Amino acid sequence: MTNFAAKLHVFNGPSLSVPYRAISLRFNSNELFGHSSSISAQDIAALEPFFPENIFQRLASEEEYADMADFIAALAMSIQEVNDELGLRYDINRDHGGETEILMGFCSEQAARSALHSALRMALFVKGRLPGSEQGFQEWLKSLFLLQKRLQPLSTSARMLKYSRQAGIPHYQLDATSRHISYGQGVHSTLFNGSLSSRDSHIGEELQRNKFLTNKLLRTMGYPCTRQYLAYDLPTAQDHVRKLGFPLVIKPSSASRGSGVTSNIRDAKDIDKAFKFAARYSNGEVIVERFIAGDEHRITVSNGKVIGLTHKAPPAVVGDGHSTIRELIEAENAARIANKTSGNWHHAIPLDEALDDFLKLEHLTVDSVPEPGQKVVLRDNAGVTTGGTRPSVIHLMHPDIEEMALSIARVFRLRTIGVDFITTDISASWRDTGKVIEVNAFPSLYGKLSELMLKEFFPADRRGRIPSVLIVTDSPASSVAKLQGKLHEELITGYVDRGTTRLDGVERLFDGESLYRRCVSLLIDTLCEAIVVAADADEIIGNGLPLEFFDEVYIETQDTRTEDLAAQ
Repeated sequence: MTNFAAKLHVFNGPSLSVPYRAISLRFNSNELFGHSSSISAQDIAALEPFFPENIFQRLASEEEYADMADFIAALAMSIQEVNDELGLRYDINRDHGGETEILMGFCSEQAARSALHSALRMALFVKGRLPGSEQGFQEWLKSLFLLQKRLQPLSTSARMLKYSRQAGIPHYQLDATSRHISYGQGVHSTLFNGSLSSRDSHIGEELQRNKFLTNKLLRTMGYPCTRQYLAYDLPTAQDHVRKLGFPLVIKPSSASRGSGVTSNIRDAKDIDKAFKFAARYSNGEVIVERFIAGDEHRITVSNGKVIGLTHKAPPAVVGDGHSTIRELIEAENAARIANKTSGNWHHAIPLDEALDDFLKLEHLTVDSVPEPGQKVVLRDNAGVTTGGTRPSVIHLMHPDIEEMALSIARVFRLRTIGVDFITTDISASWRDTGKVIEVNAFPSLYGKLSELMLKEFFPADRRGRIPSVLIVTDSPASSVAKLQGKLHEELITGYVDRGTTRLDGVERLFDGESLYRRCVSLLIDTLCEAIVVAADADEIIGNGLPLEFFDEVYIETQDTRTEDLAAQ
């Protein structure tokens, strides 16, 4: 694929161009597309063979695009959201000569640059203005989406980022290739990887990774659990089966999201297959336990409060009297893709061997036609990745179950935790019915749970922000001296200008790093209680503000270009 005239530029914060952190893509639409600047349904359909289904459906769902720039921006945004929706926005500036600027918010700078540049290439390819074969185009796209999946936040992080933007909670990605994100600033900051935070105990996280050790600790606490046995080979597993009797569950000792689990095993001939399936996910260490009848629930605790209780419902379809189970699943999957506003609540239901085996137990196949209104459960496993859903039932929770979950979080020393509990009646005490089956140190946060968790970490008064001062000046040293007494000297303060980065008077050394990155180096340090930034007009206008919000701004320059930005 050949090069084309387009310029990318990063604004690290609000600027005269856009009031948020954004990447700018500039090109001349007339030069690149000539008179074919509109986008048709036929143009969009041409992309279907090359795109992941969820991204193509999102693009195709738009009734129409104003012009090619509108399509390119929507396409770039969809590429960025290959893992989940990020709550980002974009703006487009146009003039009559065809000069076009797309301004797009981003999480990962590297991924966003790639998304914008790639979206422009795709538009040119669709319009036949970029040479190359379809095979070469397909191989290139495959590499693009692999890169985006690796760089972009996963579902829980995506929801956390989306809410933090809405609530004004500052956040900083530690590195372009890292999924570790710091929320809040300085003394109020917390590092997160998904829902797991720097305030969580490493020992607690280590314990919950081993389901067998977790089971032992829960029994020590006096809570109801299943009886478990470990097996490293098939003969040992078969010995445990004889001790426990049927029905059984065989699962890996250290996997998550239902991976490797075979539930409700009723026949000895299925043991071999279930053991091998589980062993793939935990280096051969397999748990054999009794199957517990009832509904599986996830209790989510954060900062000493139960913020969620969901029913982990296995995938199911309802018959209409004429469609096969296969057709019902395909229709359900299409609906989930079209309505992908809740992330992993809408994973597709796999049409796989595990489905065939489960239906066989009910004397059904994927070609069976259920009666109108007949509910067909498709798996014992309610894992999200195998199509399970998560309706909220927190209003039914018994107080004893709430206290049990809070106690488990305290003993594991985990701020945020998911407790999986099977019971026939969630409104009854655990003393009467139910078993704890697992604990998860980084639970997936569905629906509003990301918002509820972050509210517990960052109260509404300052949203995790520290006092911040911006000095717009051509002479940082003299301006700082002039403003002595106004710059939070009573606090442990970070200071950044074009040549200096220091915290509490201690200098840090940087070679060529941007003002924004040097500010971030202080804002992720929990010693920092306030920050002062001195920058000239060229820096601010050219690259945007290094922070999205300052408490105080002092204009110590005669450059009138800063007046509009200060007002903004």
